[in-house]
Amino acid sequence: MSKTGLIISREYFTRVKKKSFLLTTILVPIVIIGFYAAIIAISLKGGTDQTSVSVLDESGILNDSSAANNKSIKLSFIKNETEESFTKKYKGQGYKAFLYIPKFNIDSAPKFIVHSQNSLSLGTSSALEKMLNKAIENKRLQAKGIDPAVFKTITANVQLENTIDSKEGGKKGSAGVAYAVSFLCGFLIYMMMIIYGTQVMRGVMEEKTNRIAEVIVSSVKPFQLMLGKIIGIGAVG
Repeated sequence: MSKTGLIISREYFTRVKKKSFLLTTILVPIVIIGFYAAIIAISLKGGTDQTSVSVLDESGILNDSSAANNKSIKLSFIKNETEESFTKKYKGQGYKAFLYIPKFNIDSAPKFIVHSQNSLSLGTSSALEKMLNKAIENKRLQAKGIDPAVFKTITANVQLENTIDSKEGGKKGSAGVAYAVSFLCGFLIYMMMIIYGTQVMRGVMEEKTNRIAEVIVSSVKPFQLMLGKIIGIGAVG
């Protein structure tokens, strides 16, 4: 066996025979699968549960049908209360959040306050913002004498479908999928460089600490030593 082959064999079998290698080989895939399973389970649960939100609307821009088609939030309108007084009550009445809408100029850029027991999820915040934006848009249209229903019929919702023309024929393209795949590949390359680069460095440091670097360097060329370490450590992965 060549000198490079001996170095590759030593680096490979030294790491493969360790208990830590066997444990990580078994446990890491299980942890990764469990992590993504937990994310999927949480997202599915979050998609079916409605967040109960109490609303004190002093402006009158919302009504009972504002969130009728929204599956992520459930509105309950509060009367004869103030923001200060109901902020102390909404938790005890079973609400997850309390939205306060004061009187405001419809032509201004309003900013409303949402009180909550914990940080609102991205889906809940997005649903509330979308609902409020739609309500304000309708009020502004009515103020200009435009029927919101008529305006809805003239707004366009254009969708683009990307077709890739190649020798194999036309096929659909997806910028989102292409971006996700390229990002994932780049991330994997980065992680491989960090992980195995660190292991190569540790291998060199180990030999210097054990004072066997002088013996190795005197018997093999530096290029053979580095090539053997890179291939041997890389083969472990």
